[in-house]
Amino acid sequence: GKADSQTKPTIGFRPVSMMAGENLQVRFYDIGGGPRIREIWSQYYHDVHGLVYVIDSTASEERAAEAYQIFKNSLSHEFTTKKPLLLVATKQDIEGATSMDDIKARYCIDEYANAELIACKPIGEAEEVDPRIEAALEALIKNVQESFDSICERVKVDSATKVKDDMKRRLARERKVLKNKISIAFMDLLSEENQPDLGGKTPNPED
Repeated sequence: GKADSQTKPTIGFRPVSMMAGENLQVRFYDIGGGPRIREIWSQYYHDVHGLVYVIDSTASEERAAEAYQIFKNSLSHEFTTKKPLLLVATKQDIEGATSMDDIKARYCIDEYANAELIACKPIGEAEEVDPRIEAALEALIKNVQESFDSICERVKVDSATKVKDDMKRRLARERKVLKNKISIAFMDLLSEENQPDLGGKTPNPED
């Protein structure tokens, strides 16, 4: 409930566990939003029960459009669709911030099942956390609890699907590497169109 004025942008990801009741433990994955880290977001989708997406209400039109496109891509993934969602529009108390009506329209919140949009203000020095955040998180957790059994079953199925997909990709990479290695050993027997792309490097048959 207290603000941390030393908070910095997340680099990579940071798991945080906390007790949200006597018999309820919640685990959050705070995942960085930088361009490089976004590529690994999908590695977590299969195992989550709910999602929180935070946007900057004071962002430029270019950044706002980028944030929406990332949101759209993330929520269209097969492992995230129809899972409980909380969209947090922060910096709403700053002059010139995009209105909640405009954000709701841009993000088409009504089209997502189990979705909620809230406004909040940024945390300043020695301030307490905006109570709307705590209330919204409680609502999200309750939403997850109400569908907990079905979400758990889906997580189990999605996790199995991810294991199979990961194995297929790994085998494809291994086959590609093996094919290139065999091709390098017999470069003089291959036609030009069948020779592997070595990025300009000189092949060494002894490899």
